[in-house]
Amino acid sequence: MIKALLGLGDLVTNVNMENVGQVFNLPLHAVVETNAHFSRDSIRPLTAGALPAGIASLINQHSANQEFIIEAALTENTDLAFQAFFTDPSNHLPFDTAWELFNKMLQVNKEYLPAMAS
Repeated sequence: MIKALLGLGDLVTNVNMENVGQVFNLPLHAVVETNAHFSRDSIRPLTAGALPAGIASLINQHSANQEFIIEAALTENTDLAFQAFFTDPSNHLPFDTAWELFNKMLQVNKEYLPAMAS
């Protein structure tokens, strides 16, 4: 990649970069794994088209949750953090159990999240 950026040959490889439309049915500006063309001083994402609907819906939910997590951290909003935790597609816990686990995780990490774990 560095050699290509220095102008020592082109390269196509996969990287994580901002979605600027190369994956049609994922949010713009979300970071996606995509193929990209590397050349002198340039990294250009290659159009991938659309993901299958079932996969896109799962990834869109994860993307929304990541946005919630970022906003919750920046605003110290525990309710928003729990919303992201509870609606994560890998969570199958009932509401009360999820709330209890979420609060235990906040307490265990209170050194790193003092405003949220109080």
